[in-house]
Amino acid sequence: MKELLIYLIISVIAFPVNAKLSQDQQSALKQTQDLLRNPADRMSVVKESPSAQAAHQKAVDFLGSQQNVNKAYDMAALMLKSVAEEANGDPAKMQQILNRAKSNPAVLADRMPAEFKTMLKQIAGDIEKRSSPARK
Repeated sequence: MKELLIYLIISVIAFPVNAKLSQDQQSALKQTQDLLRNPADRMSVVKESPSAQAAHQKAVDFLGSQQNVNKAYDMAALMLKSVAEEANGDPAKMQQILNRAKSNPAVLADRMPAEFKTMLKQIAGDIEKRSSPARK
């Protein structure tokens, strides 16, 4: 369940592109992925939008550590690439994929690369440890 919640947070962060992407689409994808993966650049963009600030703060509150927040943004970058490729760079199709994922996150999570799934499990484990009562 926690993995699905984490996925939903990440899907709010991400957008979309593919192996059949044009040079411009590939460039835009790389720039967006770089932005998601660079904390300083990412925060300069987040500060420009109240809705981005709110989404980022929810991620920080839920994920509990800067390390997990950074992983979540890395996961968003991976998701962006996968969704864009699946949709052949079509923004409407990418939005449909993300909208379907909101009602059934496991379907999209199953199609993500192994690196994504590993990070998802790590974050879920960290959250589980943090939310479990201390054992004596």
